[in-house]
Amino acid sequence: MLNNNLTIVRRSASGLEYAARRRGVTQSVTQGIATLERAQR
Repeated sequence: MLNNNLTIVRRSASGLEYAARRRGVTQSVTQGIATLERAQR
């Protein structure tokens, strides 16, 4: 039972890390696009 709980915690932790990484990628892409648009004006 304890081992199962550890697996769930580890899985949710990796899920949070994955979500944070995706959010960081999305933010950097958005900033890059904004910078490109500003440079084109």
